Amino acid sequence: RIKRILNKKNAGKRDLIAMRRIIKQSGSLEYAREETRQFFRKSIETIKTSRMKRIYKEELIKYSSNIINI
Repeated sequence: RIKRILNKKNAGKRDLIAMRRIIKQSGSLEYAREETRQFFRKSIETIKTSRMKRIYKEELIKYSSNIINI
């Protein structure tokens, strides 16, 4: 059904709500969120152990946190 909605030229609000419900019920949204959290944690550890100057590490971590919104 998602494929059909995506192929529509003029998907309406009803279509988008149906697509959101399908994605949520399938668990794929929560799976993607958890994967993002895990990658974020790994990236933070990589930044912390890098040989970058502390100020750059802090800024990169802050920037990454804002993007991920964790």
